[in-house]
Amino acid sequence: MKPKYQLLIDEDCPMCRTYGDYLTKSNIVQSTSYQQMREVNAPHIDFDRARNKIALVNTEDMTVTYGIESLIKAFGVKYRAVNQLSKSDIVVYVLNVFYSFISYNRKIIYPARPRHSFFCIPDFSLTYRIAYIIMAGVITVLCLHYYGADMMVSLGLKPNIWRELAVCFGQVGWQAFWFRKTEKELLWDYLGNMMTVSLIGGLLLCPMLILIWFMPMLLWVQIAYFFLVVTIMLLEHKRRCDIIGLPIWLSISWVVYRMVVMAILVSVGLHIF
Repeated sequence: MKPKYQLLIDEDCPMCRTYGDYLTKSNIVQSTSYQQMREVNAPHIDFDRARNKIALVNTEDMTVTYGIESLIKAFGVKYRAVNQLSKSDIVVYVLNVFYSFISYNRKIIYPARPRHSFFCIPDFSLTYRIAYIIMAGVITVLCLHYYGADMMVSLGLKPNIWRELAVCFGQVGWQAFWFRKTEKELLWDYLGNMMTVSLIGGLLLCPMLILIWFMPMLLWVQIAYFFLVVTIMLLEHKRRCDIIGLPIWLSISWVVYRMVVMAILVSVGLHIF
């Protein structure tokens, strides 16, 4: 039986493809590329709105819903609990804020080179971008703080999470300074990608951190794993700059900041991580 709903997904967005494929395999919806539908120029779809909030078309009466309403309707076909939760205005409001938070930042969470002449790029939201940068920075600092605590103590240095927060967000200001003559939206795209790289690095430290909690770990092993993560971060930073079309010197200044700040802090008996 052909699904009742048609879901328009951004074929350049891995997250969109993931849940689109899941719903398609579950025979809940028929997943369709936003870019291909844009070529057809279906009059019943608001394509500008669909860039920001995913569109779900009812193929029986051709009505269209957008955003969290689309996902609630699609997942509600299989999971009745979703329909029950959607009856609460508070729950719907929270889900809508979370959905918007992800949707407006999806191109910096997982950037990809466009494969189609029509782009499905969400509008820029300064509010959600700043919120994302703050969230990524806080999570990164927490991961680094707990991972590096034992290493710093062994070196006679005292951990300080507030100083680590200042260093983390200081890099945002440092990179923004070198970026100051570039158009504002591209600057925020870069800063979002940079903080995603930091978040990836922090999360990559978590498996080793969990392992350390359960068994003693030699200091050199912790340090070696840390620099492995830093190397991965540097390569990912360069990859994202290439996708956005930014010069390599931004990756260099990213590294220089950490090296200079670390040298200054260690020289006065403090620490960076």
